[in-house]
Amino acid sequence: DNAPGIERSIALAGSGTVGTIEVDMDLSHTFIGDLTLVLTAPNGTEAVLHNRTGGTTDNIIRTYTTENTSALAAFRGAGIDGQWTLAVRDHAAADRGKLNRWALKIQRE
Repeated sequence: DNAPGIERSIALAGSGTVGTIEVDMDLSHTFIGDLTLVLTAPNGTEAVLHNRTGGTTDNIIRTYTTENTSALAAFRGAGIDGQWTLAVRDHAAADRGKLNRWALKIQRE
């Protein structure tokens, strides 16, 4: 429980633009309905991956793709090079969690 939450970044180097994108997530939390997950591209474009859904379900262990998370389509055509940032916010007290691992998989256009 941390009001501002956490942010973790991955620096990507290389030319080209995003064709498809996947975000692998491994996050331990006892009440995922408290959480929002937002991915931000180097150009400032944001995509909400998770927005306080799932109620009392534990943990988020999944891969977000354009097929199951339409918000990721916002990155199509964006430059790949730079800092990609994941923000995790816990909007309620009592439950705690840990970001165990996350990764990006980007295929160029």
